[in-house]
Amino acid sequence: MQTAQVNTQGEFDAILRGPSISSASSRGLNWNGYVTERHCVEPLERPETVSGRYIVALWDKHPPICEYANERGQIVKHRKRSRAMVIAPPGTIPASRSIDPGDFILCALEAEFVNGIKVELDQWPNAQISYQRDFVDPTFARLMELLSTEANQGGPLGRLYADHLANAMVIQLLHLGSRKRKNGVNKVSALPSHRLRRVIECMQELQSDVDLKTLAMESGYSRTHFLRMFRVSTGCTPHRYLLRLRLERAKEMMRQKNMSLIDIAAMCGFSSHAHLTKVFREFVGMPPSEYRRNL
Repeated sequence: MQTAQVNTQGEFDAILRGPSISSASSRGLNWNGYVTERHCVEPLERPETVSGRYIVALWDKHPPICEYANERGQIVKHRKRSRAMVIAPPGTIPASRSIDPGDFILCALEAEFVNGIKVELDQWPNAQISYQRDFVDPTFARLMELLSTEANQGGPLGRLYADHLANAMVIQLLHLGSRKRKNGVNKVSALPSHRLRRVIECMQELQSDVDLKTLAMESGYSRTHFLRMFRVSTGCTPHRYLLRLRLERAKEMMRQKNMSLIDIAAMCGFSSHAHLTKVFREFVGMPPSEYRRNL
């Protein structure tokens, strides 16, 4: 777990506008285009400010009582609901004041990262994301919690897993901001066999830092289309498929009795022996040590 620290700089200055205690940070992990942290803030006057990023705050524990001015300039006081969110696109963030302390998860998404996915989504070409406060969306909240948990644990499930969560968050964000929807649903086709083969060959190298962008480039499609077409082709996400490849390689190596499970975990791209054990229990129903004894 990462050490808590006072944080007043970086991606979240515009939403925090003052000191806070941060933890569960993804800083230092090899994640590009998005950052997540948990913050605890004291009561504070927050003046109007400007942000250059998309920022989402999910009130977690002890949602505070806040004050802000409504459209008519009247001061409104209310307690934030648990798991309520603030969505702030690049631009002006209104002034507010918290009356008591609060805990929340923050995610900052670079505009370039969001716009890149937006271009890929021809279903929502006119999505306009506006500032929203006290907004509740269980799907978005769950994605933020999963990404925060992964950051808190040091990214053990790998870059591909984090990329997948961040990509899903942006799609949900654009979905929420879409004002026009095309009628009907576009049918998603499978990846052409030769492109699927190229992607799987890349996965079979079992690199621990393989990311979504690399796999999408191998397929010749955008990240968003690649994710959909890969699922149609294989019935699962790229991260899930990669776990299965690593598991099969680990099973083969376990036949070599002189190799330790720690070495096997490292050579198969698992972040640790504990990660190997967790995946083994999930997919095989027993720990790797028991599986090895039964060979």
